[in-house]
Amino acid sequence: MKKIVLLMTGITLLVAGCFLKSNVTTSCSVTKIVSSDNTAQFLYSSSGLLTNINNSNTWNVTVGYNGTQKVAKLEFYNHGTDTLDFYSDFTEASNSQIEQASYEMQNGSWVQQSKTVFDLNSNGDIEKASYFEKLNNNFAKTSYDDYTWENGNVTKAEDFVLSGGNFEKRYTTTYQYDNKANALQNLSIKSVDVITAYYWYTKNNPVKMVTVDNKAGTQIYSATFEYQYNSDNLPISYTRTDSLASGNTQVYTVSSITYSCK
Repeated sequence: MKKIVLLMTGITLLVAGCFLKSNVTTSCSVTKIVSSDNTAQFLYSSSGLLTNINNSNTWNVTVGYNGTQKVAKLEFYNHGTDTLDFYSDFTEASNSQIEQASYEMQNGSWVQQSKTVFDLNSNGDIEKASYFEKLNNNFAKTSYDDYTWENGNVTKAEDFVLSGGNFEKRYTTTYQYDNKANALQNLSIKSVDVITAYYWYTKNNPVKMVTVDNKAGTQIYSATFEYQYNSDNLPISYTRTDSLASGNTQVYTVSSITYSCK
């Protein structure tokens, strides 16, 4: 089962799609994001590696690294009590594959509850995430997600679930992007984070996404983004409007994004 952990904004989505080609990059780092349900502060080491994400309404996250400065551990602390609620260890199976083991406290001991295997492309983007559930003390693959990337943007996300002994494609999501830089594109956690919306780590910023239920053949979700940019063409706020299958709409607002630029 996929554990939904809200690293930054309190919103988790699986998204993807088409884009405006752009080679836009930035030397700026995000230091603070204020949304309608959370304030996230990003802390970095002297060498520029992300070390902490402190949230006002979800967990505070500590990022640990191995000797080659790749993510080796994520620890999730209760922001109210500062106690460790759960953590994940990451092991490099190869240059293009990372294994995640996630642990929770049970009866006074840390017990592995789930396993995820990430297959990466040459840019360190996740092309496939395979999820394993604990069944009779063994881990069995129960679902996976395929991600297609082009020019630094994810163009399609396909979600597959185990059904009747076979994997069935359940959901497909597509994107449209602006041609402005996304300052989160170089965050070190992008190669191990499938629990935050993938557009956090794309080169450009999404302007529209659409999700289709492949089994039913119907659209079940869409979202549009409206941004305000600073003089460096970086988003400083945005509004996302969600359209649900029920016909209802929801509006989510990020009122402020703060940067540190070299």
